[in-house]
Amino acid sequence: TLTINVTGGPATTDMDVFCFAPGDFNFSTPVMKKITTDGDGAASGAVKLQPNMTYECGIGPHIPFESFTSGGPPPMPDFTFMPPAPRTVNVAEADLSVTFALIVANSEIKGIVVDGSGTAIANVFVDAFPISCLDTSTGAYKDCQGGFTQSQSDGAFTLNVTHGTYEISACAPGMPCSNPVEVTVKADSSNQATDSNLTADVYQNGTLLTGNGLSITMAKTSVTISGQVQDENGNAIQYAFVDAQKVTVGDTCTSFTQSGGSAGSPTDSSGNYTLYGSNGTWRVSAFAGAYGEVGCSSITISDASSTWAQNIQARIGHSGALSGHG
Repeated sequence: TLTINVTGGPATTDMDVFCFAPGDFNFSTPVMKKITTDGDGAASGAVKLQPNMTYECGIGPHIPFESFTSGGPPPMPDFTFMPPAPRTVNVAEADLSVTFALIVANSEIKGIVVDGSGTAIANVFVDAFPISCLDTSTGAYKDCQGGFTQSQSDGAFTLNVTHGTYEISACAPGMPCSNPVEVTVKADSSNQATDSNLTADVYQNGTLLTGNGLSITMAKTSVTISGQVQDENGNAIQYAFVDAQKVTVGDTCTSFTQSGGSAGSPTDSSGNYTLYGSNGTWRVSAFAGAYGEVGCSSITISDASSTWAQNIQARIGHSGALSGHG
């Protein structure tokens, strides 16, 4: 039994503790348990682990366990603390314990995600990668992890972090990720009328961010490749992954040279996908758990503002079942 203790977290907050054994396929699936902090931000929980194994154990925001069995992506968790780095735990026969001292993420980086024309983009994943974090009482550098969120319907986002310097980047299904932007988060100077931020002062290149905050521009083009991933009977395959690579003109699925440019996206619950591309030849392939590579197509785009339809269907006999007895 491994007892995981938490201190310094946000009060009355659900969290997930997890352990997995990366060196053993049989135990690589995480062992998970929900814990809830008390009014002082402390909590404790125990998980059963296999003896004579090495695990990586960590803690993160709570995600409802049932969402992992739905087939689709889990909901975006609420990052109210800075998830610490996982700990390596060597399990023998005796019970063990490990303590995580959490850092409450009480400073906000506000911003908006837009395309090249300034139009807001919803449902973009925004990440804050820490370059350095600071202890607010001493000013000393300390270890910490970053924050993660998703833009809303109006493109706005809020990242919960602590004081320090971060690289902010954004990624969305079907589009290339944005270039990282460096910001520094400092203590709030009671200037909400200027920066619309009650929690912190956030600077980019030494300039205080005001208005909507940090603006992140994504390369969302006017050319799309869209379609459906299908099994050999024409039925939609939900939550498959579609990858497009820009290749040399005249290349095929089996013989190609990448020429720069890529996009990827999972299919939705109806098996549909949309990728944003540009003029040129693209190798478009799909992958699903029961098939590996479902299929591949080559498509040449010559119109800078259009939608190109491309379904990807598995071949007859592409999949199979494995059974046996012991």
